[in-house]
Amino acid sequence: MTLNLARRLQLAVALILGLAWPVHSEERPNILFFFADDQRHDTLGCAGHPIVETPTIDRLAANGVRFENSFVTRSTCWASRTTILTGLTSRSSVKPNGSDKVRPEALTALFTDRLRDAGYRTALFGKWHAKMPKGFKPADHFVEYEKIFRSPYFKEMPDGSKRHTTELIADRGIKFLRTQKGRKEPFCLNLWFNAGHAEDRDRRPGIGHFPWPKAMNGKYDDIEIPTPRLSDPAIYAAHPEFFKQSNHRERFHWRWDTPEKYQQNMRAYFRMLTGIDHVMDRVLKALEQEGLAENTIIVYTADNGFYMGDSLKFNMSGETDGGLGVAVYYEIDGGALDDYDMTVSGDWGSLKFNGSGSSSAFGAVDDVTPNAYEESWDIIDDDGTSTTGSPTVIGGGGGTNMFIYTSPSVGGATFTAAYQNDGGAAAVEESYTDFAIAISPEMVDGLSLGYASSDNQAGVAIDIKKTTMYAKYAFGSFTVGVQESEQSQEGATTSDDDFSAVGITYQVSDDLTIGYHASEREFGDKTQDQESKNLSAAYTTGGVTVSVAYVSMDNVGGSTASRDDIDGYAIDLGFAF
Repeated sequence: MTLNLARRLQLAVALILGLAWPVHSEERPNILFFFADDQRHDTLGCAGHPIVETPTIDRLAANGVRFENSFVTRSTCWASRTTILTGLTSRSSVKPNGSDKVRPEALTALFTDRLRDAGYRTALFGKWHAKMPKGFKPADHFVEYEKIFRSPYFKEMPDGSKRHTTELIADRGIKFLRTQKGRKEPFCLNLWFNAGHAEDRDRRPGIGHFPWPKAMNGKYDDIEIPTPRLSDPAIYAAHPEFFKQSNHRERFHWRWDTPEKYQQNMRAYFRMLTGIDHVMDRVLKALEQEGLAENTIIVYTADNGFYMGDSLKFNMSGETDGGLGVAVYYEIDGGALDDYDMTVSGDWGSLKFNGSGSSSAFGAVDDVTPNAYEESWDIIDDDGTSTTGSPTVIGGGGGTNMFIYTSPSVGGATFTAAYQNDGGAAAVEESYTDFAIAISPEMVDGLSLGYASSDNQAGVAIDIKKTTMYAKYAFGSFTVGVQESEQSQEGATTSDDDFSAVGITYQVSDDLTIGYHASEREFGDKTQDQESKNLSAAYTTGGVTVSVAYVSMDNVGGSTASRDDIDGYAIDLGFAF
């Protein structure tokens, strides 16, 4: 059993923006509550953002009240939503043992329960994600309730077309308003959007990671987004180990770690936000058409802020007059120069020189073949042989005296090449070459393909060559992937090592992912193949992520000894502070 306790820092900015239309009637006012996901407090036109266009929200702000100062006790999604629904802080509502679910004795009523008891017609359409006691059913607390969740963002309609959840939530709200005219009871309508939350299971830049409504196609294409203060990945290389293990570091690389990826993802994120504003205009027009606008209070807010890679900067970087980007990184350890690199980038891609670091440009990456347990290759490691092997895959890295070139994305394809020469005595001198191609075809949503090849001259006596191919496809709540790797070693010893794997994960809910992974290694100098099977699950409960995996392996290292058939399990706990 291995137990990895990874401390995770979680920093977020809460957005509270209340906007009210004047109420002229003596009757009790209606309430229309718009709720965004992961929207920064400054990403509004009325907040002075230079790029994001939110004309509908700006009109409301001009005629209402905008809260510029606010405080939250916990700025995570579920905690903010639970607090808004219950009026309870996390400290006063959850169990002291770390559970994120509201204590049954603390939960007396939602604010919508009190409104319903007072004669209001209550409804919620869209994202829920509040953590209530066991047996709690949201539908029991509203007159009308429909969960409309992402994963995927685009839902297939009866006619075969696809519609974005932002549009579907607005459609449902307008339908509700059409049935309100003539009723004596007031209403409280909650439209809780999934946007601008990223689709973390699809890490393709742009529409893959931040899917926007089709009405926003082309929006912000001609805008150059200012680069973030954390744009150099070398900054993260200098962070403490516990931070390097956080999911926020992983997300930085999914979203922001190249200039091209940053531009694509920021434009997509802004399109999602403007997409909310766009459908809000439709809802407000329906409100007016039904004669309800004059007696309705309108509120717009978000559950928490969002990382944009612009919080801090440690590196030295800049841009020449010709538009050439230059970044230099140094790490001093114990008074000595421990690591250093320099990156030059432009429209042609980027070229990085790494003076000191790891021994190869490409290393093991967990999501080549999907697995709910994010560190599956570390579950069982017997004599250096892990559960999934050590595949050469598409990824960044660095090594002593290494050059790495990465091309810009062309039609969804990215090319990477690397060369390393460690120097030293002839007997131990090591040279290393890599090239890789990663493709995410624009015409096939959710598909990614990759090919990588490496040649490692590990001294005068050893030559190790390796190739890897993989394909991964995300559809609905499923992600499947396959991988094939071949390695040949010549020199003082000669051996072949072929590796194949298949993996599948299923997103059961917002909190739970389950997966199955199987792999086989064929050793050229041994009679038996190593086989591995892995059942895994990952569950997020508030600030804690629990990952569990059970692994069964036969013939570890190709051995037929009795002790080389082994079973094991692993538990990984990740904490968010």
